[in-house]
Amino acid sequence: MTQPNQELSLGFPLNGGQYSLAMQCSGEERSSTIEWNTSDSSDHGEINVPCSADGSVVHQEISLGGYSRLLSFDVSGLQGQLLQVSVAGFTGP
Repeated sequence: MTQPNQELSLGFPLNGGQYSLAMQCSGEERSSTIEWNTSDSSDHGEINVPCSADGSVVHQEISLGGYSRLLSFDVSGLQGQLLQVSVAGFTGP
């Protein structure tokens, strides 16, 4: 990712609730802060994503207050060359 103002959007609907994100970043040995937000920007946050040559993985739980058409990530500050994102519903204990 070398272009400024890059955004990654996962274009599938999400209902309100808890979700688990897994992000794997391959590239330079550096950490990047990636901002995320919902389609109406009512829910948002930041995730510190470490990158490494072998692909570090970070897990983060997020909470959405209501329905969202998509989940977007601002990856303009990402220091890696490859980012993989997985989203799963979370029911908790």
